[in-house]
Amino acid sequence: MNNLVIILLFCTNLLVNIVPIESIKGKYSFEGYETEITDLPYHVAILYHSSYLCSGAIIHEKAILTAAGCISSTPNYGLYIRAGSARLQQGGYTISVKSVHNHPNFNTISGDYDVSVMVLAESLQFTAEIKQIMLPAVLEDTSINTASIISGWGVFYQTNTDNENLLKMTPVNLVHNGDCQKVYGNQFKPSRMICFDTEKNQDSCLVEIGGPLATKNGKLIGIASSGYNCNNPKYPRICSKVAAYREFIDQILLSI
Repeated sequence: MNNLVIILLFCTNLLVNIVPIESIKGKYSFEGYETEITDLPYHVAILYHSSYLCSGAIIHEKAILTAAGCISSTPNYGLYIRAGSARLQQGGYTISVKSVHNHPNFNTISGDYDVSVMVLAESLQFTAEIKQIMLPAVLEDTSINTASIISGWGVFYQTNTDNENLLKMTPVNLVHNGDCQKVYGNQFKPSRMICFDTEKNQDSCLVEIGGPLATKNGKLIGIASSGYNCNNPKYPRICSKVAAYREFIDQILLSI
């Protein structure tokens, strides 16, 4: 009975301080819409000392979900996150990372099982600028008609002219599994991956590895993976499907 109570309390905690994603209102450029962190309070920057590595999403007051390909070869020492700021190198709060849990089946060559949970050294204090995002149910299916957005700084995109490195977001269209398989063949695993295309004249290159793919009502459905052709309409962007990894994620969260 005690274990059941603990699990129920834990599940309830996952639904606290969740913010719905509001309509996109910011200034638009080819690289996306400029946004305030209050629109995407779950989005964090992952850094190694002073160098930006990738993005991640807050899924617990002490946990960040990102891509294993981002941090699998990075020592824990010197690894930290910046939360609560739309500016990459200033503002918000920085917290060091206590431990990194890459999926045990992560394949550095194929990019399969490309998820990782980072446990923070201390708890985040939830505010209007810092909130966790809701996770999908185990194996929850997402309709390709679901309105979704991606977000990122576009740091590694060669035409990025944003000197301030402001967080941006853009609406995307989810792509049918069959269409993704036509492009990627056996590299695409429909049970564990999801694909998206940006709308016309909008750019998926703003999203770095680990960037969150979220529905507009505030649910995290994907984490941007490696191994894609940026801004090429023939190559939809591949994300790890969060619903497929709930068991892995929940085991770590329950141990915090």
